[in-house]
Amino acid sequence: MSIFIIAGEVSGDLYAAHLAKALKREQPKLVIFGIGGDHLQAQSDEFVFQSAYNHDIGIHDIFSRKQFKLNLLNSLKETLSKATIKEAVIVDFQHLNANIAALLKSYSIRVYTVITPNFWMWKDRRSAQKICDYSEKIICIFKKEYEFYQSLTNNAFYFGHPMTELVQEQVQQNTVSKQVTLLPGSRPQEFHLYFKIMLTVAQKLQSENADLSIKIAVASRHYEAIVTSYLGQFPQFLECVSYDNAQEEIAKSHLVISATGSATLEVILLKKPLIVLAALPILSFLYARYILGVKTKNLSLPNFLTNQAIVPEFVQTDMKVSTIFQAAKYWLNNPDTSHYEAVIAEITKEKQVFTAMAKNILGDKNTL
Repeated sequence: MSIFIIAGEVSGDLYAAHLAKALKREQPKLVIFGIGGDHLQAQSDEFVFQSAYNHDIGIHDIFSRKQFKLNLLNSLKETLSKATIKEAVIVDFQHLNANIAALLKSYSIRVYTVITPNFWMWKDRRSAQKICDYSEKIICIFKKEYEFYQSLTNNAFYFGHPMTELVQEQVQQNTVSKQVTLLPGSRPQEFHLYFKIMLTVAQKLQSENADLSIKIAVASRHYEAIVTSYLGQFPQFLECVSYDNAQEEIAKSHLVISATGSATLEVILLKKPLIVLAALPILSFLYARYILGVKTKNLSLPNFLTNQAIVPEFVQTDMKVSTIFQAAKYWLNNPDTSHYEAVIAEITKEKQVFTAMAKNILGDKNTL
């Protein structure tokens, strides 16, 4: 009784690890093969390939990472040729999900998709239909995502966003000074897009208030070299970095400046003032805008999900230090999270999201 869980990103790795735990609770003798990051590795009986820390954003990724793709697929193929595996779960693996699924299907393995690529946000029905074609079931984590796939297949399901189970509301600790926390992202490319801007804003904020505390919450120590390279220009922040501890730092914050992505939902659930930076590498932005015709009004998840200006977001060329600095000063002095309930309602359904996912994947047969 074996199942392969394959995750492509840092957040996907975390969700995959909790899904693995839930599957084991339902079926203790289940053997789990894993491709992902450190979290999934800790829950796997056999870990095959480290994939979570090389995943970038943008179309440049398609052309520049052929070796990574080759190594991943070869490692997967080698394992499949030796092990008897009948089920596989692909968790949030944009760009390579179709390649991975094709290889799995060539071994007659049933494929389940948990967290789909952003096709639903772009209303790209053609690309989404391909996921429907190879997936036994599609487990969505957003209502809008579910509604989109429900129009394409009868095998789409929704139990809420995993973050609603992982985040526990914490009482803000008493601190001598206000704290601003920076969340620069969980992909290498995101550091290049956002980190210097964030650090410059933090420097300007601290120049006006020496008692202001700055914290930098980084998703994994795998990014330590990237972080250190940027902090060479901002040595005053070298001791401000925290790894694998974002939720605690967010809970202590008076303001969070975050890269767009699932981390923004963590901030919303902890009810902290939030500013979001959202951008693509320029070639990817031009491709999305003028080739794919993507013209969404909002890019940050809180605003996109509700179609409201829940949080201030700065997109592409609007990511200017001066305007972000002014917004940060305003929200530090005028915190307002009164509209967050609209976002929370959009992502909340089951109390035990991972258990619901596991039961859905295992199904009634329970005979993997």
